[in-house]
Amino acid sequence: MGGNLTGYREESVRTPRIGASPEPASEYSNVRKAISGLAGTGALVLALSQALPLFHTFTSARGLPVGSETVGAAHAYGVLVLAVLGLLLAAGVLISGSRAALLLIGVVAVAALAVCLGHDLPAARSHGFGLVAGHYQTAINVVGVGLYVELAGALALLGASGLGFLLGGDALAPAGPRSPGPLRRSTRGARAGSSRRAGPRSGSV
Repeated sequence: MGGNLTGYREESVRTPRIGASPEPASEYSNVRKAISGLAGTGALVLALSQALPLFHTFTSARGLPVGSETVGAAHAYGVLVLAVLGLLLAAGVLISGSRAALLLIGVVAVAALAVCLGHDLPAARSHGFGLVAGHYQTAINVVGVGLYVELAGALALLGASGLGFLLGGDALAPAGPRSPGPLRRSTRGARAGSSRRAGPRSGSV
């Protein structure tokens, strides 16, 4: 008995292998990097301000300052603790995109602003009498650069927190894995008729 098989049409589709890992994705979104960078910069600026002069003291008898005080010394370096905490929270936002970390950054910013505007600013603008060379003279404090730097750092922290909540949680989510690309379809086989014939042809015995 003899016979032959007709050609057939075969389609093969490339599929991902089981257990194969997807192509690496970007770990952190650009928005998350920007917000974390703004918060980290604000925390560093806030820490730097603690070593800068809060005010310079002048008297009526002298045109040169007779004294000064740093920002950190005015409140026992309490804001420095807030700056370190803000830096840690900025790292937390970068790593996890946590909304809780964003909220705490806002709390740190409000606390720093309260110290800056409620304590440091009145101290930097105070005036009274000072004892100079055994005589009481009128003394006045002139605001130093440290107060403005401290204020800028606190506002940067507050801006990072507000921007994170304004954009929403989706903007902080990491980018998903990239797709492996379109599937490729290949066709092969003989073109023998319009239909597939599965069985052999009958022949003579």
